[in-house]
Amino acid sequence: IHIYHMNKIVFVNGYPASGKTSLLSELRHQRVPSPILAKDDIKEPLFRLLNLSTKEHGKQLNELVIAFMCQQLGESLRAGTPLILEANFKPIYDQASFGAILKDYNVAILQVLITAPAEVLLARDTERFNAGERHEGHEPLRIDSIYATQIDIVKHFDFDGAHNITVNSVEITDGYKQLAGEITDFITN
Repeated sequence: IHIYHMNKIVFVNGYPASGKTSLLSELRHQRVPSPILAKDDIKEPLFRLLNLSTKEHGKQLNELVIAFMCQQLGESLRAGTPLILEANFKPIYDQASFGAILKDYNVAILQVLITAPAEVLLARDTERFNAGERHEGHEPLRIDSIYATQIDIVKHFDFDGAHNITVNSVEITDGYKQLAGEITDFITN
């Protein structure tokens, strides 16, 4: 008897301050049956533990963390377990690395892109910086960089057959309960 198994992978993507962490909090609250790998959960402790202090260090850690996430994606696929990956992925830079791993597996991909108007992103990010919630390796958002890059850089990966969802976090009124439920359904069905 041959049992057909399809790996389930979820990419949660969006600009800083778009609402990705809020979605992950709801997924954890709902006890989604999948490990969650969030870039800042890895990057921020490393930044502090290694006593790093510059934006260049932050960029170097980004590359390291994306490489680690790719490695963990490969492990998850080999084990046949679902995985949720969260970051402000930039397909122009990250597509090849993730795509090289995914191509060898029978995989169902759900991509969730969380957006918000540039003014909202800037206000949220400024609030985080002023509250001391961002380490020095994070570069504050600038309104001109949001307009210049949001459409072209932070977007869905180009994976064949991927199911793509785009949500505007300003329109979320249920604390991400419905979206978290959709992700859980995707993983479990």
